[in-house]
Amino acid sequence: MLVIPFFATLALADGPLPRMPKGPAPKTDLLVQQPLLSPTVGELRNAMRAYRQRNFARALLISKNLAERGNGDAAALAGFIYEKGLGTSINYINAARYYKMGIVQNSGDSMVGLGRMLVDGHLPDNLATPGEVKTALERAVSLGRKDAESLLASVLIISFPSPENNQRAFELYKSAATIDAGAAYQAAIMLDDGDPNPQDDASLAAPFLKQAAEAGIVPAQTDYGRALFSGHGIAQNRNEAAIWFRKAAEAHDIEASFNWAVVNANGLGVPRNLETAKTYANIARHQMPDAQRLYDQILAFEAAQRSNVAQPLATVPRN
Repeated sequence: MLVIPFFATLALADGPLPRMPKGPAPKTDLLVQQPLLSPTVGELRNAMRAYRQRNFARALLISKNLAERGNGDAAALAGFIYEKGLGTSINYINAARYYKMGIVQNSGDSMVGLGRMLVDGHLPDNLATPGEVKTALERAVSLGRKDAESLLASVLIISFPSPENNQRAFELYKSAATIDAGAAYQAAIMLDDGDPNPQDDASLAAPFLKQAAEAGIVPAQTDYGRALFSGHGIAQNRNEAAIWFRKAAEAHDIEASFNWAVVNANGLGVPRNLETAKTYANIARHQMPDAQRLYDQILAFEAAQRSNVAQPLATVPRN
């Protein structure tokens, strides 16, 4: 069985702001829309111009002023600048404060931003509860924010684990996978993690895993290589598996480095190349006992060759 460790969803919505859909005022304690104190569209445009010109100090100054006057889009921008430390020190307290201000004004980017902070482990405990974040993300999903789906799925798994929520999280990841390779990877994980919600199905996991690997998600490249090597949920293809092991190994993935060493040591999917095998086994050996054993095997094999007493290398990639 392909076993893939769960990672919190990757950070989303890091592109240019704002993308703020409007809608009716939410009806929760956190999401109570307040009246806008004065027209601010032109000023927000100035803030966005400064942001795109990478004049983050000016963008922050304008957006903070607008946020205090009730502009939710500006609050989202101020929160984003503080969250990412653009032209200023990272300040998660301020980021959360401005995202909450934006949520009150029904800003989708603020909802997504607060969710991202929780999933990434950056949300101060005293500023918002997981329940409040879940409510905000539910609202963002209802507004059509695909980037909120993956975040909501992660919040359900992390903070509200249950068979029903795990199943719903999978459906959210699957939906978000249409725009997000990270969500595709999470869907693949959930289809091959031994948990019955959803039921494991390696053949259904394989396309999601391939999407994530092709998008450059390094752990997914390693996992996709292993699936190809063993024929787990997909037709066995050791030549292609070796290609993915190499890609991930060159991106400094330790598991991939070990597997790339193994296939080179044994000539599995690639011509035997002991120098390459030794190089990558050496990279992985300080973190993986199997890699240390392979490295020692290669050294012994080379010594035996010099003595004309060759020994086989029997190690295979781990599944």
